[in-house]
Amino acid sequence: MQVKSVNARAKLANLAQWRNKKEQAWIGKTSGVFVALARHGSMSAAARALGINHVTVSRRIAALEDALGERLVERRPDGYVLTPAGTRALGLANTMESAAAMLSRGGSEGGPSGLVRVNAPPTLTQAFLVEQHANLVVKESGLDIDIAIDVRSVSLERRETDIALRFARPQDGDVVARQLVTMACGFYGSPSCYRYVAEGGEITFVGFDELNAHLPEEVWLARSFPRAHVAAHE
Repeated sequence: MQVKSVNARAKLANLAQWRNKKEQAWIGKTSGVFVALARHGSMSAAARALGINHVTVSRRIAALEDALGERLVERRPDGYVLTPAGTRALGLANTMESAAAMLSRGGSEGGPSGLVRVNAPPTLTQAFLVEQHANLVVKESGLDIDIAIDVRSVSLERRETDIALRFARPQDGDVVARQLVTMACGFYGSPSCYRYVAEGGEITFVGFDELNAHLPEEVWLARSFPRAHVAAHE
């Protein structure tokens, strides 16, 4: 007897071809929930992004896993991660999401199109990316750009994002990395604050917690002001 092995990606492709409109709507919504959970790493964050509650997220993920016959995500202390089957299925789910986004805009006329997910730290997003994003979507109407704000490391291999902008070069993962600019850190203050520091006054900073001690800003702060008092942590 010959047993055919069908992986999660192939099964999801078969589901996506269902002709019943109700079934198509179900798989579209459910795969979107799966993509959101893979992207954000927690039920609550995925629910907030989608405007639904975490119970609905949990129910739809369970229904999708039941339909595919494989576990797609695994719960860990720091959030949800994709199983090997989930990683295989995510590529197609992302394609389905991009196609749905393009169809909702009526398609494109030969220019760049589809969903592009960008992940960047809050300061870079607010001070630079938001304005550039507005200019780009006016110029390239076929693009649907999703900007997520985060300082933690995200996995390109698990398709948590398409483009990640960080202040330091990634140390692992099979990714293409390019340095865009050189940024420097500095200590800025009013003239009176400067005099206070110059005269040996104690400095109090707001810094990062231990989980983010590897960030370049925190490394610079610890090196430049090793005896400084850190009153609060982000």
